Formats: sequence, C-alpha cells, structure tokens
Amino acid sequence: MTSFLTSPADSMETLPPSLPLEPRGPVLAEGCEPVQFLTAGGELTATGRQADVSLSQAQGFYRDMVRARRLDEEALALQRQGELGLWLMSLGQEAAQVGSIRALEGRDYVFPTYREHAAALCRGIGPTELLVQAREPALRMGSA
Repeated sequence: MTSFLTSPADSMETLPPSLPLEPRGPVLAEGCEPVQFLTAGGELTATGRQADVSLSQAQGFYRDMVRARRLDEEALALQRQGELGLWLMSLGQEAAQVGSIRALEGRDYVFPTYREHAAALCRGIGPTELLVQAREPALRMGSA
C-alpha cells in the first residue's frame, strides 16, 4: 500500500479543494440543524456571510477537516495492517476540532488528548509526527 506519507505526489498538502467530506453515521441530534458555510459548489452560504466568515476562511476550515479525515482513514488502514499500535479515530468530530483550534491565537496553549489530531494538524504538526506516536507501540510489540 502506498501511503500519502511517503509519496510527494499524493501529499495532504496537494489535496484538491473539492474533495468531498461526507458525513457518516448519525450526524445531528434530533431537532438540530447543520451549520454550513460552503455550498457543494464551494460558494459561501448566507449563514457564512451572516457569521462574517470569508470564503477563504470557510475553504480553509473545509480543507483542514478533509486533511484530518484523510489522516484518520490512512492511519486506520495502517493500524489494520499492524503498522500502528493504536489509533483512536476522530471521525465525525473534525468540525469541532478545527473550529475550536482556529478560534485560538498562536500564543494560546493547547493541551490535547486523544482524537485531537485535527487540532494538531492545524497547529502545524505533520502527519508523520502524529503517526510516530502510534507506530512506536507496534514496533515494541514486534509487529512492524
């Protein structure tokens, strides 16, 4: 399996901006409405304009959520192959992660726990750095 971590032509930084981010499983509690800043065509919605979000900000949020989802999918595949010891997915939590970390300033401290790799990616920590933490237990167990 070729990983996006080793192939510059398939790096997370070159993801197409229109990569779909499809919800999986139960997304909303009963009676809740989704908040959507971008249309399927990539235009700013009325909600986005009301929230004073620029098109570039909304696209940045979306890009960060897609990067986190992609990392999750790749890491899960690596875990299933025995290359990672443990990977706790954040599937469906991307918006909470990206939104909360983007609300902070660069000088603010962040104390992440598990399932917060979207926040780490937004803070400039690369996928390889994140996966090393999960890979080391697999190496100690002798499976990788």
